[in-house]
Amino acid sequence: MKQNQSPKRKKKALIIVLVMVVVLAGLGLGVSYFFGSQAAAAMVMQNDGKDTTQASIDQLAEWGYDVKEYAKETFESTYHGTEFMVTAEDGVTVYGTYYNPESLTDSDLVILIHGAGGDRISMEPLAKMYLTNGYQVIAYDQRDSGQSTEELVTFGYLEQRDLKAVVEYAKTQTSGQIILHGQSMGAATAALYASTDHGNENIAAVILDSAYSSMEELFLSVWHEMEESKSIPDSYMTWCTNWYLSWNYHFDFHDVDIVKESPSNKVSTLVIESAKDILALPEQVEQIYAAIGATKKQLWIVNSAHIEGYVDHPQEYQEKVLTFIKSN
Repeated sequence: MKQNQSPKRKKKALIIVLVMVVVLAGLGLGVSYFFGSQAAAAMVMQNDGKDTTQASIDQLAEWGYDVKEYAKETFESTYHGTEFMVTAEDGVTVYGTYYNPESLTDSDLVILIHGAGGDRISMEPLAKMYLTNGYQVIAYDQRDSGQSTEELVTFGYLEQRDLKAVVEYAKTQTSGQIILHGQSMGAATAALYASTDHGNENIAAVILDSAYSSMEELFLSVWHEMEESKSIPDSYMTWCTNWYLSWNYHFDFHDVDIVKESPSNKVSTLVIESAKDILALPEQVEQIYAAIGATKKQLWIVNSAHIEGYVDHPQEYQEKVLTFIKSN
């Protein structure tokens, strides 16, 4: 008969199994960490080595605007732009331009917040729309854009601190109402800030143009365009990226969830949904609208691609936005 293994042999076999498990787990974590690092860096370091000012000018040209009109010197000299700097609560310097061509101090003031990949210049067509209708305007650079020396894009999480500082500056320039108008990531920043106590206390109205519902949904929309997504499950890739973001950048997908935060937004809010949007999907925009806690809110669906409502339908866009603001 075959004798049972001795306790010594059993112990040795158990140790070998445990070592193999530890090695495999380490390899698995290493692979997960690598995947997470690649995806996270592509998001938060997206402007590394990129000229966001030139990107804004190129975008305006692609949309058919006269880039000479929107060249920084020309636009600011026409509308009497004044450069300013403010400091966010975490010490970050925020750079912006304040426009008040009529030198009015009691008219309403609109703060324009640009999207990812560009800077404040990309908002100049909207700035012109407001300026020619008697509003004061502030356009500023979000983190890692334009003149900003920061190196991370956090999709609204840290950017809302910059907006808070800009709002405090705006309060020193006008006795009128302060309105926010953000596009894409700028809309996410505005939505997150409007859901804070400071936002509820200081803002009269918010325009959210093509806002994504969460950083996770934005990540997945980009991820699904990649060939690798066909062989790597969404849940695993999301976990890897979230893990890396949390450990290395001290924020994660859960910190940028517009739908989750929006019930705390009590500010009058106009949500603009772009029907042809493939980045901020229409159903996600509608989730934001449904979640907003304001008693006065409105959803406008425009037949355009991502943030191109004003490009395609400038007159209707202007009428919708100004009518909403004036109704406050």
